[in-house]
Amino acid sequence: MPGTTEELESQLAEVQAEATRLREHNATLLTEKKQLAKDLAKLQEDHATAAATLQRLQLDGPVEALVNEIAVDGKLFRALFAENYQFALDDEGRPCVRTLEGEPVMVKPANGAPRPLPFVPAAIREFLCPTAKAERGSDAERWARVLIGSRATGGGGGHSSGSGGTSATSEPKREAPQQQFGLR
Repeated sequence: MPGTTEELESQLAEVQAEATRLREHNATLLTEKKQLAKDLAKLQEDHATAAATLQRLQLDGPVEALVNEIAVDGKLFRALFAENYQFALDDEGRPCVRTLEGEPVMVKPANGAPRPLPFVPAAIREFLCPTAKAERGSDAERWARVLIGSRATGGGGGHSSGSGGTSATSEPKREAPQQQFGLR
């Protein structure tokens, strides 16, 4: 014979109490999940901000300085450079030159094995427009027009916005005579 009414009512009360406890626990877990989702979104936002700052400090700043040092026109240099190469951070967080596929640009020194192109203005200038005409590629003439000091005539040299001193090759500025108007 099935249980008595009292037993059934007791079991029903236990099941209802367990259901209520589970609902409360579910509500607690949902609240925790929502908080964790908010925390995750905040952490992702902070990560994106930190990554942008890192990019600016470790890549964008050094690239801008390099471009200003070697290019007559930075915008033109970047457009020409972006056709085949990109600046990136290597595995150690240092600026480097990569192909568009993300592979390091390799150079072969005269007396050694291929190695990644150093992120040094002189090395990048030499890679893009070699001094030895026999080593120049099809784009060398285009690069010669964009790079500072890459032309044999000395053309293409940019002006310095640095300390204000004069170089040995530039003439000092001469003051124009002041014009005087009116009666003396």
